[in-house]
Amino acid sequence: MTTGDNKNEGNAVRVQRREYDEDMIPTGTGPVVVVTQSRKMSIYGPNFNYGPIQLRKQRLLEKMKKEAETAMEKRIEELRMAQRILDEQLRSKQVAVQQVLTERKPCNVENTQKNGSTQQYQHHSAVYAIKP
Repeated sequence: MTTGDNKNEGNAVRVQRREYDEDMIPTGTGPVVVVTQSRKMSIYGPNFNYGPIQLRKQRLLEKMKKEAETAMEKRIEELRMAQRILDEQLRSKQVAVQQVLTERKPCNVENTQKNGSTQQYQHHSAVYAIKP
């Protein structure tokens, strides 16, 4: 057998392709509009089974990331509101304490105001003084 005797030489091997019902469905009366893009026309190249799955995973991860960020922002806002409420309560308590302290008169103010002297304190010092 010589090289020129082979009948199939130079012919490409036929590859059987699957046909999908949803591929290239024309709709409408005008120019052909493709509703579903053919899998053969995929932007992911000849290995079209890998691309869409990877894209789905990426979209799912992005969706989960957005949901997590939204939940985190919501929780942070709740914590900020709780902190504001606690700060306001603390301020109101401090204001109340300051009012009580300013309204209170020191002990024996009436006595010193009446006679203008500190006789009561001197008496106390004399009575309880440490004697040698």
